[in-house]
Amino acid sequence: MSTSIHRGIVGFGAANYGESGTPVHSAVMRDGVANGLLHAADSFAQVRVNYAAIAASLAGGSRRGAETIDSPPAVGEWYPLGGQPMDSWPLTMHADGRPYLLRIRLGAAASATNGSVTITWRVFLAPVGRQVEELRRFADHVWEASNAASTTALWLSGATQGSAGHATVLELDAPTASRWVQRVSTYDAVAGASPTTIEQLLVGLYVYAKTDNASVLPRLHNLYAAEFVG
Repeated sequence: MSTSIHRGIVGFGAANYGESGTPVHSAVMRDGVANGLLHAADSFAQVRVNYAAIAASLAGGSRRGAETIDSPPAVGEWYPLGGQPMDSWPLTMHADGRPYLLRIRLGAAASATNGSVTITWRVFLAPVGRQVEELRRFADHVWEASNAASTTALWLSGATQGSAGHATVLELDAPTASRWVQRVSTYDAVAGASPTTIEQLLVGLYVYAKTDNASVLPRLHNLYAAEFVG
């Protein structure tokens, strides 16, 4: 959950901090300094996915320089790209049950240049095994982008499929998050003899793409996702 006390920056005038060597009031230290540092840590939270395609010259054997799909695909059908899911982790949550936002960027291209062909992409959160269901959800934890087929890898612009229409972040609503929470066994100490059960919101990041021309395939070059306190 969020570590900052007030979940935001609390501003104090410079006079409240006094001169160098002057004692600082405990409330200023707590709400201004400690809270500010914790909020900064929350705002620059953990990078969960940082995928980059290796150079084609290094992709020996059956490896590809960029993740793609097998040819020929069915036109208009969604296909997964990359290792699916892109990791699985406990999404950080606020004390009120709202998950952190997830800031994302997608770099993509196509196997051939064809301005009349469109590649459509979806990046979304889902529990492991629930990706097919979540792929088609109209929600703000599902982000979509489309681009004309080009062999040049570009950072794509898109929007989430829910009412918020976020351009750069995924947002999982609290009711959905509560349904996805799982009970997981763990140990509360290195030498713990007996496991204990905790609740975690375990999710993975998925990437799917579709093409409207079977001869032009999607190419996944970059995918970045980092938690953001919101």
